[in-house]
Amino acid sequence: YGVSGQAAGRSSPFSMQDVGKGLPELQEQSLKALVSEVDNSSTAPVEHSRATATLNSSTPASSGDSHSRSEPEVEEPAIIRDVLFANLGGNFFVIKHILSKFVDRAQVTMKSLEQRKREEDWPSLRREAHSLKGASGYVAAAQLNKRALALQLAAEDKKVGKEPEVSIEICLAAVQSEMERVLQSIASILDEANG
Repeated sequence: YGVSGQAAGRSSPFSMQDVGKGLPELQEQSLKALVSEVDNSSTAPVEHSRATATLNSSTPASSGDSHSRSEPEVEEPAIIRDVLFANLGGNFFVIKHILSKFVDRAQVTMKSLEQRKREEDWPSLRREAHSLKGASGYVAAAQLNKRALALQLAAEDKKVGKEPEVSIEICLAAVQSEMERVLQSIASILDEANG
């Protein structure tokens, strides 16, 4: 994405200008953007190599030779703030509300993913991962979005009786790890908003 961690030109991610924006208008714009995003997404079957590439794009390469890279790998922020502000119209109250809802649902979602895995309920695991993928995209948690997609694809394989290229266990662990980073980032954003 190549964007900074702060909204362009602001010392803080929130300003009093945000308070005056109309909530109904903003909700309508956000819903239109979300519907457009869903309408433009592909429903075609996904190549399995995409699941591996998706998961691997969020984790460091493991070549065994740490000196083989010419540049150090830069970790993408857990939440890309500029994208978050664009997704939610930059409205102070909407951003706080959506991030708070995401936090409220996070623990329930993670428990549900773990339970579906234990029960080997692959269709439900796939749906739950798909839902997390959408929610994480909406709050601009790009790496969580990619990891949720990898879990969704692995569950799709299991659902049709195929062994996934990347195991459910690895995908779920990657989602759990990234969820922790996202929740820490949200806490930081909410602290800034309240401070």
